[in-house]
Amino acid sequence: MDLWTLTYNQDFAHAFLDVLGNPKTYGEYYHLTSDKVYTWERLNEIIADCVGVSPNVIHIPTDFILRYLPDMEGDLVGDKMWSAVFDNSKIKKCYR
Repeated sequence: MDLWTLTYNQDFAHAFLDVLGNPKTYGEYYHLTSDKVYTWERLNEIIADCVGVSPNVIHIPTDFILRYLPDMEGDLVGDKMWSAVFDNSKIKKCYR
């Protein structure tokens, strides 16, 4: 089961402003994501609930999709194949 995070734009903006112009952060790398973790199925359920519909999820294997849409390989294999959960502890230490 792959896990994912989402980033709310205002949360990103606040964290970004904390590192922008802060000399202690120069030359450093930070994760600016949410600490909440979801499966793709849970994300679908949340979105469907927000718009008042019931999701009808159909699982299609990546190799089948790529057989007909080979240009999607970078998006599917490179980005969606692995969990994307990040450690946000470093950015949390930057708050002024």
